[in-house]
Amino acid sequence: MATFSITHRRMQDSPGGTHQHVGWVKLISGTTLSRGDVFLWMRNGEEFRTHAPNGQEARVIRVQCRICSEDYLRTDRDHSKADNLDELPKF
Repeated sequence: MATFSITHRRMQDSPGGTHQHVGWVKLISGTTLSRGDVFLWMRNGEEFRTHAPNGQEARVIRVQCRICSEDYLRTDRDHSKADNLDELPKF
């Protein structure tokens, strides 16, 4: 089992287009993964963490959206906003 660091994110419209979720992520290695790829890797035991520009990190988890019922990626809540997935730079 490995831990992968996410440095960037790209948004994607939800079903129905009422809001957005992270659709793709870029790892510190430069590899780009879709949300589905991240879910697959998680099912295989891999872990993901954000890696913010200031060096802070937070664990990334899979949750279900209360609005669209779609699964999406979110950071585990902590005391810092800087390491939130939605705060990472876009690519």
